[in-house]
Amino acid sequence: MVRQNDHLGSIDSILRYARSTHSSSNPVVKCSRRITTASCPIKFLQQDAFTWTNKQKSTLLKPLFEAYGQVFSDCNLDHMLLLDRIWTVGLHEDSFNELTYKSERWKELGFQGSNPVTDLRGCGVLGLRCIDRLVRTQATIISEWHEKDLLASATCLNIAQAMVFHLQLFKSSWILDPSKDPNVMSEEDARVIQIEAMHGFYSLCSLPRSSSSIEVFAAVVCAGMIILNRLYLSLQKQYAPTLLDFPKLIVTTRVHLLYMLVSRSVFCNFYFT
Repeated sequence: MVRQNDHLGSIDSILRYARSTHSSSNPVVKCSRRITTASCPIKFLQQDAFTWTNKQKSTLLKPLFEAYGQVFSDCNLDHMLLLDRIWTVGLHEDSFNELTYKSERWKELGFQGSNPVTDLRGCGVLGLRCIDRLVRTQATIISEWHEKDLLASATCLNIAQAMVFHLQLFKSSWILDPSKDPNVMSEEDARVIQIEAMHGFYSLCSLPRSSSSIEVFAAVVCAGMIILNRLYLSLQKQYAPTLLDFPKLIVTTRVHLLYMLVSRSVFCNFYFT
């Protein structure tokens, strides 16, 4: 069994366990042997892939689809309360007011500017819910990234948008696609991974202990931030990483997340412990 601490301490332990749960004849295992922390040879099909049924989208996944399509509004009390919780929990401050709603202190949480709402244009309220979970569960990552002038919240939104693409919650040609990596696996292998990851995500949402599909999605994104942080720290041991290293690290993180979803038991361990 892989405990939560293993996820925090070793990327390899995640992948070893994930691969061991599949037979050697499974294409997932065959192509997983080519995945390294240095490169991500993977291609995701935008057409002819598994898609959600109308029943799935209107029942278990309905909150998730609604949150993604919902634009943040400062006239919506629920939206403002969510933003206020991020402010109070993340910065250990009292509730913000009209004067502090737009503040340079948002940058301490990894937003790009003084108005956090401008960062949400890609993911809407769903992205805000991912950041809410991040500040509640991964405060250390946020503070350490701020010290290194890295944008934790903005990166969290980047991973959220990528997972929206990979889980086929919304199709858009402009979302960064790992297929742009020169080392591309076969379409057959890519199809298996994408479909299995989507099935894995749905099965996690179906578990009695899962509060909602939004919470499961936010947990996936936060797991991505943990993996990305570990990859960054590993790279630091070799040389001083720059922002130019982040595209490769983020793509690598996305592949690791999909393997965690393929092996449902791995992510279930991470999510519920």
